[in-house]
Amino acid sequence: MTATVQWIGLDEFKHELQQIPDDLATDGGGIVSDIANVAEYQVRASYPFRSGRLQRGVNLQENINRLTARDVLRSLAPHSHLYERGTGRRQNGRGANRGVMPATPTVVPIAMRLRQQMWAQLIALVRGKGFEVST
Repeated sequence: MTATVQWIGLDEFKHELQQIPDDLATDGGGIVSDIANVAEYQVRASYPFRSGRLQRGVNLQENINRLTARDVLRSLAPHSHLYERGTGRRQNGRGANRGVMPATPTVVPIAMRLRQQMWAQLIALVRGKGFEVST
């Protein structure tokens, strides 16, 4: 007695499996890009407008391809670190007091909050494709 197995739909199943990386890359890249654009907007909006140099210094670099989705948000204004981290007591060359710049962390809190939202959306995307995700 010989046993045989017939799998109906194997070719379609293989085709669907091959499409998963492309679908995930496209949908996941969209999620990453959307969150990065929200972060860029929120950072620009939260910086005070004096000369506009802090806002103009916010730079978003997007890199999305078939295997990765990576967006990098940087504040390139030369004085952004003073705004973000603050300063101690400052004096000019003659010793005159110029005060203290209080720290106003902006980029990191916004990025941390939005990163959590991004991860939740990416996990939901992968679970929607039938995968198990444990955190």
